Amino acid sequence: MNLKKITAVYKKELKDTLRDKRTILMMVLVPIVMYPVLFILMNQIQSAGLAKLELEKSRIAIKSAAPVYLDSLLKNDDKLFMVCSEDPMADLKNGSIQGIVDIKTMTIEKSSAIPDSILIYYDGAVERSQMANSRTTKLVEQYKRQSQKDNVSQAGLDTAILEPFGWRSGNIAPPSRMGGRILGFLIPLFLVITILMGAMYPAIDLTAGEKERGTLETILTAPVAKMDLFMGKYLTVSTIAIITGILNLVSMMMTFGLGFIQLGVISGKMDFSLSPLTLVLILFMIIPLALFIGAVLLSVSLFARSFKDAQNIITPVYLALMMPTFIALSPGIQLNGFLALVPVANITLLFKDLLLNTFSAENIFLVFLSNCVFALLGIMTVSRLFGSEQVLMAEGKGLQFSFKRSRIRPVDVLPPSTAVIICTVIMILLFYVAGVLQLRMNHWGIAITEWGLIFLPVLLALWYFKANYRMSLHLRGFNFGAGLGAILLYIGSMGLANWVDLMQAKVFPESVKALEPLQKMLDVNALGISPWLGVFLFGLGPGICEELLFRGMLLSSFRKKMAPAAAIVAVALLFGIFHMSIFRFVPTFLLGIYFTYVVYRTGSIYLSILAHTLNNSLAVLLIYSPTLASKFMWLTGEKPFPPQAIAVMTGLVILGVFCIHHSTKLTDRK
Repeated sequence: MNLKKITAVYKKELKDTLRDKRTILMMVLVPIVMYPVLFILMNQIQSAGLAKLELEKSRIAIKSAAPVYLDSLLKNDDKLFMVCSEDPMADLKNGSIQGIVDIKTMTIEKSSAIPDSILIYYDGAVERSQMANSRTTKLVEQYKRQSQKDNVSQAGLDTAILEPFGWRSGNIAPPSRMGGRILGFLIPLFLVITILMGAMYPAIDLTAGEKERGTLETILTAPVAKMDLFMGKYLTVSTIAIITGILNLVSMMMTFGLGFIQLGVISGKMDFSLSPLTLVLILFMIIPLALFIGAVLLSVSLFARSFKDAQNIITPVYLALMMPTFIALSPGIQLNGFLALVPVANITLLFKDLLLNTFSAENIFLVFLSNCVFALLGIMTVSRLFGSEQVLMAEGKGLQFSFKRSRIRPVDVLPPSTAVIICTVIMILLFYVAGVLQLRMNHWGIAITEWGLIFLPVLLALWYFKANYRMSLHLRGFNFGAGLGAILLYIGSMGLANWVDLMQAKVFPESVKALEPLQKMLDVNALGISPWLGVFLFGLGPGICEELLFRGMLLSSFRKKMAPAAAIVAVALLFGIFHMSIFRFVPTFLLGIYFTYVVYRTGSIYLSILAHTLNNSLAVLLIYSPTLASKFMWLTGEKPFPPQAIAVMTGLVILGVFCIHHSTKLTDRK
């Protein structure tokens, strides 16, 4: 690479980008102007709304006669207004009243009426009704305490026995930590959002925008190497992302410092200022995050043909990058060695720790190092894509849709975009239809899900688009060496994936509870079916149907346009997402890598069908047979995973790869 040429491209692209109105809006207007306006208006509107609710009287109805003391409490409260109603429940539903006090049958005891129970009805979806419930509940509690005292006094006892000791709660958190708790949620969320928004438009404009304007060809003919050109564009996108993140942070701190901090000073409960060290660390950690996001968005934008097309492609990627942020901000999630290696989520959790002053130097180093690695991988990926004329210059073809199938031209395999659309449609069917089928038809609903919602759509799609079944589904045989290698590799991969699953359960104990519905679904004893029917439903069905979708249609499409490693990882990622469980994603992804690699190398889907079927069937049999499960207790997590088993599994993986590589040739799989 030529540093002088990279600098020239960088200056040129940065100057052009800063002239773009959309970039200025996202980089300057949103963080500098919108934050103060947004937070101040929200605070004022919320305060005004609460004040208005406080001034209004709550209209409530009493369904039956209330005890004298309770009746006086309700009628004398200046925040309540008693209403006579013939049908209180109907009036509550239509909003003419905000609450109902239902006094159940009264017991006459020593000339006083004591209610058996008191029910307070309110509409939780209406704020005024919530306010009425709060006011009424306080009065009922007051009446309850007074009734207790009266009963104790009538029994000749001292009312002090009702309160044997005094208590209060004390908050030891200083104002800085209370403010940091609020900032720990807002700052990571808005930082990720604004960095994404800041990088998005430059990434689109410098790739898809160039294609749409027809200037990309002219730029590529300039006496500048593609790598130098790419680095200039990449540094431009990353610079804008970093500036946007910094402006976002500065604006948020000024907004809180000049606005909300006044509330904190008055109450003495919150302090929204940051220490210089915390501020420097956050600014420092923004850099690798912006470099990673810039590489991802630039990579995706390269595949678009126009600005509009790029926006459509980036939207799901945008949401995918936001998902780790929402997960990291969930209650109970804390930064650890595992989460420090998860992109975006690790930064979010670290920011939360920094703002609460609970960070450690080890976590900072680990998060920074992992994000630098992710950024480097992103740079390598986008540079390879930028060096591909097929990606840069391809016009791309739209979906060949026609009501007359005769107009569709035959193809060997489906284009990647078409295959992804079909996969998306299948996932939508599974999300909205499969659950209903399985609830109403139990285990037979699972069979319909696999064969009717996965298997059938794949075959219909290949038939409609006139794809070659043999090439699209990798329907070819395999030799003995490939079969042996696949079996050895399966045993090793299954064991290692299970070990990863057990390690994950130690880091996230809640994952065991979250996976209980899956175990119940696989429990053939509870379903009342034979183990062989269970193997057919949960083993053979997914083994055939899911493999035809992922290692068949998707892999054949991706391998024509993507590098081997990228195609294998992409299919495995989709396979992990397909199972819709965050706690099953990692082990499923690892098995997906194995299944996809075997088919990619051997060209035979039969091997992955066999491995997938064996994997699922083994899970069913272990649940069905306690005797069999007792012999493999380390597989079920009831005993520690023996170190010698890990060594054996690793050796089997290496041996399996060796057998496959020496019994197949890449030319054989085409």
